[in-house]
Amino acid sequence: MENLKTCIDMYIAEKKPYYALQISGEWGVGKTYSVNKTLGTNMYYVSVFGLNTIDDVYASLFCSMYNNENKKKVRSFIDKIKNINFSVTGVDIPLGGIANLLAKSIIKDIIRNDKPIVIDDIERSTINLDDIFGLISNCLDKHDCNVILLTTENFTKSQKNNPLIEKTVGRQLTITANFKDAYHNFIDNYISKDILIDLEQEIIDIFKKLNCNSLRILRRLLFEIDMIYKCISNKNTLENKSTIKKGVIIFSALSISLKKGIITTDSLIERPSYTNCYLSSKNENEKNELLSIYEKLNYEVDLDSRILSDEVILDILENGLFYSLKINESIKNYIEFKSGDVEPWIVIYKYDQHEDQIIYKAINSIDVIFKTKKVFNIGYTLHLISAIYYIESLFCDRLNIKNTEDYINEYIEYLYENTDCFLQSHPNTYNSIFSDSYGYSYFANKNEKFISMRNKIKEKINSYTNNKITKISSETNELIKSGLDLFLEFIDSKIKPNTIYTENPILKNINIDTLCLSLINGNYIEHEKIYKFFLFRYSQGQLNNKLEEESTWFKTLIEKLNLINSESSGISKLRVDTLIKKLEYVME
Repeated sequence: MENLKTCIDMYIAEKKPYYALQISGEWGVGKTYSVNKTLGTNMYYVSVFGLNTIDDVYASLFCSMYNNENKKKVRSFIDKIKNINFSVTGVDIPLGGIANLLAKSIIKDIIRNDKPIVIDDIERSTINLDDIFGLISNCLDKHDCNVILLTTENFTKSQKNNPLIEKTVGRQLTITANFKDAYHNFIDNYISKDILIDLEQEIIDIFKKLNCNSLRILRRLLFEIDMIYKCISNKNTLENKSTIKKGVIIFSALSISLKKGIITTDSLIERPSYTNCYLSSKNENEKNELLSIYEKLNYEVDLDSRILSDEVILDILENGLFYSLKINESIKNYIEFKSGDVEPWIVIYKYDQHEDQIIYKAINSIDVIFKTKKVFNIGYTLHLISAIYYIESLFCDRLNIKNTEDYINEYIEYLYENTDCFLQSHPNTYNSIFSDSYGYSYFANKNEKFISMRNKIKEKINSYTNNKITKISSETNELIKSGLDLFLEFIDSKIKPNTIYTENPILKNINIDTLCLSLINGNYIEHEKIYKFFLFRYSQGQLNNKLEEESTWFKTLIEKLNLINSESSGISKLRVDTLIKKLEYVME
C-alpha cells in the first residue's frame, strides 16, 4: 500500500503529466479498494462498465466533477439546456439527457484538473477502445489532467502491443492483494470480529495455497463466515469452538474454490474422502474436482467432514441463503455423532478395520432396527440400506435372508404407512442423492440394487409429501370455517418454523376467500399472530426459493384482502389496513 501511495503521490505532483498512470492487477485483487483508500474523495471516479457510448462516459465524468457544485455555477455552463433537475444539495442530471445535449458541445470543454481522474473497468466495457483512449488523450493533452487507469492483468497482457496504450500510458504499476490490511478492514464492524481475528492466519493460508488473490472473494467469504456465526444460537454449540472452527475452515476452502472456479457445485454434493477422490481419478470417465483441492491444501483440511452439511453449504454458496435452523442442526448432529457410539452402518463401511465379532454385532443391530421398525430420518435409513448392499452376501448369510429386496421393502413400507419420516423438507435433493449431516457418502452408491431402492424411496417421498400437503390443506380449510382462533392454534402447532412442514408449500391450496373473511372479522391480537407467522415463514427469502409455489397464493391473498376491506369502514377497516401493510412488507 505504501508503494502504491508513493507512486500515486508522485504522479499527482506532476501538474502537466501528458501521460496516464495504469494500475493493473488480478480480478478482485483490490485495485479500486486500494485507490479509494489512497485518494479518498480526492479524485473524480468513473466506471465505464455498463455505459454504452463515449458520450455517456463524458456525462458520467461531468456528474462526478460538478454534481455537488453550487447550482448557479453549474447553470452558467448549461443555461441553454432544458430538462435539468436541480436538487437542494447539487444537480441531478439524467445521464441520457446529458449525453445527448451536452457531451459534444459543452462537457468536453469544462473538464477539471484539480483532482486526478480515475477510470475503471475498461476491460468490461463495450465502448470502442479508440473512443475511450480518445477521451483520455483529451483529458491529458487539452486539460492537463492526471488520469489513472485501473485494469486487470489479463487486459494489460492482451493489449501489450496496442499503440493506443503505448502512446497514452506513461507508467504501469502492478499491485498485489494486501490481505492483512483488507482482512481487518472488512471485519471491523462484524459481530464475530474476535473469532475472525483468531481465524485470520488459517484463512489467509488457504487463499495462498489455492493461489487466490481476490479481495472480493475474501470480502464475500468473511461476510459468509460472520453470517454463519450469527446463525448459531445454541450456547453449548458455541462453546465447542474447535469443532466450529474446523467447520469454518472446511467451508472457507470450498467457498474459495467455488468462487475461483476451481470446482463446481456438483463437487459439493456427497463430498468424498481423499482416498475416494484418488481412486475415482484413476477412472478417466470419473474425474473428481476435489482431488486438486486436497493436494493444494497439502491434505491438511478434511473436506469430507460434514460439520456443515452439503445442504447447508449449497444453500449458502449456491443460493446465498443462511438457514439458522439447518446450520444449528448440522453442527449439533456432527457433535453428537462424534461423541456417541459408532453407528452400525459405519462399522460395516469400515469392516476392514474391525474384528469379526464387531462386524457381526453391527449386522445384528441393523436387523433389530428393521424388525422393530425403529424410525430414523431418510439419510440415516439410506446408510442402513447402503450398508446391507455393501456386504450383501455376508449380511444374507449371517441372518439367513434369501431376498434383500423383500427384507428392505417390508421396513420401508412400514415407515411409509405409519410415520412422517418420508415428509422431507427437500424431496428432490441434488443429483438424486439425499443429503445428511453424518459425513459419509453411501458406500453402495454404485450398486444397481441400491440405486433402484434409492429411487423407490425418492418416489415415496414425493408421493407422501403431496398426499400430506393435500390432507393438511383440507384440514386447514375446515378449521378456517370454524374460526380464526382454531386456525391460528393449528398453524402454531403444525406449520410454525422448525417443524417438518416449514419448507413444504402446504398453504397454496387454502381457500383465500374464506381466510380473507376470517381476517376481516379478526381482532388485532389475531392479526398480529398472523403477521408474525408469515414473517417467520418467509423471512429467509423462501417465497423465491423453497416456498415459491406459495408466492402467487400469498400475493392473491393480499390483493383479495385489500379489495374486500375497501368496502369496510371504522376501526375494523383501519386494523385490516395495518395488517395489509405488514403483509405487503413480508412480500417485499
